[in-house]
Amino acid sequence: MVPFAIAIAIAIAFDESGRMLVAEAAKSTVSAYKVRNNGHLKTVQKPLPNGQETLCWLERAGDFFYGGNTGNSTVSGYRQDAHGLLALTNEAGIAAAAVR
Repeated sequence: MVPFAIAIAIAIAFDESGRMLVAEAAKSTVSAYKVRNNGHLKTVQKPLPNGQETLCWLERAGDFFYGGNTGNSTVSGYRQDAHGLLALTNEAGIAAAAVR
């Protein structure tokens, strides 16, 4: 059972506790879910928008996650707190940008 409706789920990553993070390209959001023993998902965090365009991948680096936004050639940074909740690393939602 999937408790969310995603237009385009493009990437999945797991945190150290086994929570599943889903990058959603259509709205450039990341959601977090706990995978229950019966295989069902429990929403831990509703979609967190990054304010960028077309989030297409998600990689974990300790308590941080980074996602590539192909629509505007940026990388968004997320930090996970002790409760497993994500927040952007800054208000702009950009951890890196392509030099033009």
